[in-house]
Amino acid sequence: MITLLAYGLLILPSLALAYYVAVFGVSVVVWDEREMVPLIEKMMSHSLTFSDLFVQCNEHRIPFARAAMLAIAVVTRFNTMAEMFFSCVLIFLTELLVFYVYKKTSLWSNDPKLLLFFLPVSVLLHSFGQFESILLGFCNHVYLMVFSAVATFCQLRSLVSRLLPLWP
Repeated sequence: MITLLAYGLLILPSLALAYYVAVFGVSVVVWDEREMVPLIEKMMSHSLTFSDLFVQCNEHRIPFARAAMLAIAVVTRFNTMAEMFFSCVLIFLTELLVFYVYKKTSLWSNDPKLLLFFLPVSVLLHSFGQFESILLGFCNHVYLMVFSAVATFCQLRSLVSRLLPLWP
């Protein structure tokens, strides 16, 4: 029962962030999201090319995020709230990967106290201090980058642990 309560406490920040997006998020195209409109028009007219995904956006090139946003735009008719929830899902998946590494590297047992040591990580990942990013659907490229970096390090860790059996 205490273990279930500890897992509930770990999921609570993620649910709170999703609730925050549901309450304060608005499906309005603002700022950099306007750059997606020509891409959606090209996609609808079947003239979208691979190089259109690599067009520079400010100082960045975000082809994978653009592809994800185009897929979300097709499914939701360019509802930016769906992009905000996609960011929430990416944050939650990042938390799961960090938790996986925590579980593998710590002296893991079913002790709920060890679960509660992970609670600050969950709270920091789902912080409301990022309200400007989480309430702007276009910023999911940041969360996609963080998730990809954490996933890469998790894969490197598992590869090294297979190559060096004594590695924790």
